[in-house]
Amino acid sequence: MEKFNIAWENAISFNNLDKEKNRMCYICDDILKFKDMNTKEPEPGMKGWNIDWVDGNVNNHNSSNLVATHSICNENKTNINGFWLYISKKNYEDKISWNSEIKASFFAK
Repeated sequence: MEKFNIAWENAISFNNLDKEKNRMCYICDDILKFKDMNTKEPEPGMKGWNIDWVDGNVNNHNSSNLVATHSICNENKTNINGFWLYISKKNYEDKISWNSEIKASFFAK
């Protein structure tokens, strides 16, 4: 359970949403809900989340290497020549923060 809490804390937070309940999946830029922790995707449209290992090494449990992402997003990424590629990114104009620091206020569309 501790790994999940660390991954949640490392996920990007929205300034206009409760960061204890909502974070952003860095793969699809959509909202993660804390209550949906560790659920699988039994049908399309469900947004359960799990841990992603930033460096791709599932044995590296350093706290800086864990981040929360949608389970389905983890399934829809691929590693090509050492680079992780993701499918279907969205863009938000809301301000976001990473570990309490504002990092961006606009994503180009």
